[in-house]
Amino acid sequence: TAHALGCGGQAAAMLREALSLEEILKLYNQPINEEQAWAVCYQCCRSLRSGVRRGESLTCRVERPGDIRIWRDGTVTLNGSGATRSSPGAGKTVARS
Repeated sequence: TAHALGCGGQAAAMLREALSLEEILKLYNQPINEEQAWAVCYQCCRSLRSGVRRGESLTCRVERPGDIRIWRDGTVTLNGSGATRSSPGAGKTVARS
């Protein structure tokens, strides 16, 4: 839960606007298809590129499907080890510890 991650009520609301890739795989109970996999890869690259443009450190490591969050609008944020990322449009930060 968001409380276990050290997040407040606003962060919990933000987390409901996105699902992790792990959650999506469990919901559908099957792997994503090749086209969807390429779309996730593309959006991960866009997320990394936008982080570089904002001067963020890219020291996080995506180790599992739960580290990839897919938002309602299709954008992706990466929440790997030690990462701090924000919703693409919210401007509020969600920290994962």
